[in-house]
Amino acid sequence: MMNKPTQLIYPTVDLFLYDLRESFGHSLPEKHHYRKQFWQKIDPNLDDDKLNQLAAIENPEADYVQLLIKAFESPLDGYYRALQLGDAYALQVNCSGDYKDAETKQPNDATQRIETLNKLKQIIASHINHQLDTWELLPTQQCTIGQTWLVSVQIADSNQDPKQLAKDCYKQLTPNSKWTPEFREQGRLLGARVFEYWHSPDNWQQDWESFSQENYHLIICMFPAGKKVTEIRQNMYDIHLDLIRLFSYRHKIIWAYWQSRCRTQELKLQSYEIRRLVASVRTLPNPIPAQGLNLKELQSTLIQTLPILSDYAMNLNDLDYYTTTIQGNLENYQKRIQKLERETSSYLKFLNHFSEVADEKYLQQVATDGATFRPGLPLMENLIRTIGSVSGIEQTKSNRTLNTTVALIGIGLIVSSIAATVLVEQLPPAKETPFLFTPVFWGSISTGVIAVVIAFILLFRDRR
Repeated sequence: MMNKPTQLIYPTVDLFLYDLRESFGHSLPEKHHYRKQFWQKIDPNLDDDKLNQLAAIENPEADYVQLLIKAFESPLDGYYRALQLGDAYALQVNCSGDYKDAETKQPNDATQRIETLNKLKQIIASHINHQLDTWELLPTQQCTIGQTWLVSVQIADSNQDPKQLAKDCYKQLTPNSKWTPEFREQGRLLGARVFEYWHSPDNWQQDWESFSQENYHLIICMFPAGKKVTEIRQNMYDIHLDLIRLFSYRHKIIWAYWQSRCRTQELKLQSYEIRRLVASVRTLPNPIPAQGLNLKELQSTLIQTLPILSDYAMNLNDLDYYTTTIQGNLENYQKRIQKLERETSSYLKFLNHFSEVADEKYLQQVATDGATFRPGLPLMENLIRTIGSVSGIEQTKSNRTLNTTVALIGIGLIVSSIAATVLVEQLPPAKETPFLFTPVFWGSISTGVIAVVIAFILLFRDRR
């Protein structure tokens, strides 16, 4: 006996994508790049004039601005919704298949096979990639913060097991068949059974493109049979803004923690370099020998130290920023869950599992890393001051020696010139004898040489 195909009523798929609008320390050209990268998910042919018009809609001081709502081409029942959420962009891409009547835009409430979910995912991915028959986002269309898939369906047969049905829905959407959802905890939202699956990457050191492909988040809402589809559709639409915000807080936390892993890795490498430089200074002879130290070596060490100090300080500053980012978004995430539960009489405790991970792992780890690497900053500063002081002393000694040498040689030249003048005045001219062989010439030369020799004797004594 053949198994009866799984049926669903009004299956709908939403993809929520989040991109940077601006971030800590980013310049205007970078903001323009982020804006263009975001809007190209909707229109790949935007020129600068259109981008400037879209930029004018934004409000840097606002927490929320609706930027655009654009329907899919007929007969598709779907749309783009673009938002500004503070320092981020949010894009909701919604699709429920084809209208029953495209002219009147009447939704298709008929029973459909579960494979429809795979088709809906393909439609959404193709609209973002601007290429037909694509199921996953292209690398160029990847979001810079994160993304969440949301599925809402009504169960056609009340005898179906919601948990098993959720697993079947997952199979239609997963980018990796090796990932297996457990769905240990369930929740309730607007009367629907809710299941969450999150595949967290094992490697947080990989590049963002690879990381974001593994950072997969899916929410499945199973509405019971017999409930009015129009009511389900309207209720889901009414909470979309709350869901957009909730998922944005979640992905900002993950993005900040991923960024912190990159900074921590850089700090580790820089701390090794700091130790090497400190060790090189410790090998300086003590006491400093009479002939002094090699100024070129000191200056070379100083040149290496300054950029490392700058990068080290910036990375520490970034860790503080990411700590604040995680903390703030974690608080907002928890408040939004409470708001949804309160206003929709829902039970969303299962979403607090992420709160626990963010608090006990992400937040604590970033704070610990900052405390671990912060002592390296004064160590670097002391190293630079030490090198600067020693270099200054050696430079002063070198300048003093040079000045003494120049002065003594100058004295010798002055003495020789005076002696020559005196001898010229005392001796009568001898026109028949060449000047090279006269006592005047040899007297002035010998006097100058003696003066220079005395200068070098004094210089040598000073160096000792």
